[in-house]
Amino acid sequence: RTLQSAVDIDGAVVPLSRYAGSVVIVVNVASKCGFTDENYVGLQALYEKYHDKGLEILAFPSNQFGQQEPGSESEIKAFCSSKYHVSFPMFSKVDVNGPGTHPVFALLKRGTPVADGGGGNSGPGADIAWNFFKFFVDASGRPVRRFSQNYNARAIEDEVVRLLAERGAPALNAAGGGSGMHGGGPAGTSGRSPAALSPVPIIGNEQVEEKAPDDGGGGDTGNAPALGSLFALSAMDIDGNVVPLSRYAGKVVIVVNVASACGFTNENYAGLQKTYEKYHDHGLEILGFPCNQFGNQEAGSEAEIKEFCTSRYHVTFPMFSKVEVNGGGTHPVYEFLKRELPVAEGGGGGSGPGRDLSWNFFKFFVNKRGRPIALLPQSFDAAAVEQVVYRLLHE
Repeated sequence: RTLQSAVDIDGAVVPLSRYAGSVVIVVNVASKCGFTDENYVGLQALYEKYHDKGLEILAFPSNQFGQQEPGSESEIKAFCSSKYHVSFPMFSKVDVNGPGTHPVFALLKRGTPVADGGGGNSGPGADIAWNFFKFFVDASGRPVRRFSQNYNARAIEDEVVRLLAERGAPALNAAGGGSGMHGGGPAGTSGRSPAALSPVPIIGNEQVEEKAPDDGGGGDTGNAPALGSLFALSAMDIDGNVVPLSRYAGKVVIVVNVASACGFTNENYAGLQKTYEKYHDHGLEILGFPCNQFGNQEAGSEAEIKEFCTSRYHVTFPMFSKVEVNGGGTHPVYEFLKRELPVAEGGGGGSGPGRDLSWNFFKFFVNKRGRPIALLPQSFDAAAVEQVVYRLLHE
């Protein structure tokens, strides 16, 4: 069933249907925790940036971890307002574990049993391990992911951007399917495909029948888009706009992790721009994702990167905001690409599903259906690049 309401920090009953259609983060907060500062600062900044685009953050104080939220609701409200200028909705104190668990957290824990970044046990209904666990709920009201107590700004913002871009795309929000969390995969593999979500909406005003999980035998789908295509994902461009990658559907796409101060910068930017000018009108797109993970060679801001590319190389292909391509904060675009196309032609990087990239300017070639087909490493081999582009354009 759906959850009807919760009591806010002033004692008023709030129908959760008021958040229907929004992307929601639900978080258990505490005033005296070692993670208090980074989370309140990060969440408030996130709220100010994305609230007008459809993000809500619902904070529920809890005193279950180290008695780090001992104050009254009025004291908690004064603390958050005066120290962090919190403007997102705050609710009354709740239990998040044990027999007194609030229904909101009972349903969230069942829907997203594993925390990204560690912390807590796995399995349906697994307890929360500490303060500031962050549950992400999509616009249809389904819990899709939980993050643990650390505030990983890049990963959290990437998830918000992805979910905001999915709003209004019913095909991507359909529950069911025999894969992911409900598909008989290994314990602790929650995935992020909408097909792997809990089939129970938590925010709304209608009663919904709770369906049994599908045990169709499919394995874990990881973080793949629901349709197995790059075009089911989204990203933030270099100017801070959310871009659904579906706008490139039907085109051949090169996705490349770029850097401004790399030994391969000149040959790649010059070669990629030339390739773009030659084939863009025939259906080629190139998407540049700055990354600072290799030798700190992309240290500037997005504005500085844009100015560098435009003034020095006259780049006209789309550029995106800085991302991580390896590690716990890997952007969903690169999670998908690395898993689907694990081996680079011409050397560079390991092989095997999901293996890390080894340097800047790895070039993923994606066909018109959004499937990665080829991966070329950091050097720019003009003949090899053009050969792959030509082949994919004429498929």
